[in-house]
Amino acid sequence: MLGIIILLTGIGLTVSFIHKLKPAAKETLRVGIVTPDKPYSWYNSKQKLTGFNVELAQKIAHQNNMQVKFISGSSQALRHKFNKGEIQLLFWKQKTTYLKQKTYYKTNAYLYQPNVLLSLPNHKIGNLVLTKKYKLALASKLDLPKTLQSFKITVLRYPKTQLLIQAILQGKVKAGIISSFDYSVAVQKNPLLLDRLVKSNSFPPVTAQPLYGITSRNKKLRHQINKSLTTLDKEGVLATLSQKYFSQDWSKQ
Repeated sequence: MLGIIILLTGIGLTVSFIHKLKPAAKETLRVGIVTPDKPYSWYNSKQKLTGFNVELAQKIAHQNNMQVKFISGSSQALRHKFNKGEIQLLFWKQKTTYLKQKTYYKTNAYLYQPNVLLSLPNHKIGNLVLTKKYKLALASKLDLPKTLQSFKITVLRYPKTQLLIQAILQGKVKAGIISSFDYSVAVQKNPLLLDRLVKSNSFPPVTAQPLYGITSRNKKLRHQINKSLTTLDKEGVLATLSQKYFSQDWSKQ
């Protein structure tokens, strides 16, 4: 009888020991991803979520020993879920004024997306300060470059590159600012734009658009993400991802 008790006790201790050795479940990082938004995020032919932001989120989660859960959808849908606290890290290129005040933090910038200033060949822009007399088109997903924010410039926002370019061609605006990537895509679709529009070197210069993540108002999480971004930058991972998806290194300002 004593032997049975000792045996059962031993089994109990062994089970307890094994239980203690079992690794703790990883925390889940809930990440909001706008789709489709190629090459930042989209579903490929196998219906697998892919893109720059997808890989970046996975690497941030790995750095912090977390698993990632992607929540995809339109900007409006993700904004609603973020405001309800269902998303911890949001990747999008919209103005933060669309979010509830005091509900978010910005992460450090991880990309600096170059912009271009477009105008008609016979209306080249040299000094942007003078455009305060005219209208300037701006892609809705861009912030007005910091170099222009101190000037009184009338800005008209356009949700699609095609609409912005049409506004320039039809003379509705003096010039327009879009990302260099969107410009390249537009020219590939319509090579005639190379003759119909010109890229201007202006004063003040049109600076790049910093891209950053939006986190829930959690200081610990923001610190973890910023630390990961710093590490990924130093190790050249951001530069590698940028080259992979944009064929350029946008990781430096």
